[in-house]
Amino acid sequence: MIVVVRMLAFGDGELRPVNVPDAEVDGLDTMSVLEKVWHYGQNDIQPVEDRYSVSVGDVVLYRGELFIARPCGWALMTPAELERYEKLDHTGRLRHARQDTPEHKRYINHYRCSECGTSWDDEWDCTCNDRCPKCNVEIEPHSSDEIEAPA
Repeated sequence: MIVVVRMLAFGDGELRPVNVPDAEVDGLDTMSVLEKVWHYGQNDIQPVEDRYSVSVGDVVLYRGELFIARPCGWALMTPAELERYEKLDHTGRLRHARQDTPEHKRYINHYRCSECGTSWDDEWDCTCNDRCPKCNVEIEPHSSDEIEAPA
């Protein structure tokens, strides 16, 4: 089965097809299928040239319903929420995608890959390394900004 992911976490809505083997989704509920989409959407599992790995904040239309990738699983999203989400800048999208995560301190970490030159920001509860969404190399943040945790 091919599931198309809208790359909104690090992209501008580019589409990434994710090929999930039919034998692995037969009989699964929607959330379990989406977890398979997450797994097979990683570039170290199923590389797609010029596309990031599926990330927190990306959106899938599956069986007529919209889902946004969250830090722990997937959440339903209405078309109106998607429309508002698409209008947010990158940092706003990161905050929205993680709005259900109850940490005390949050950081926007800024990364630049020394291998391929990709730059990205990601929100974490610590100033930690991340993997380049393009080439999967582990990178330390070059800077971090503490932000308020979502209420």
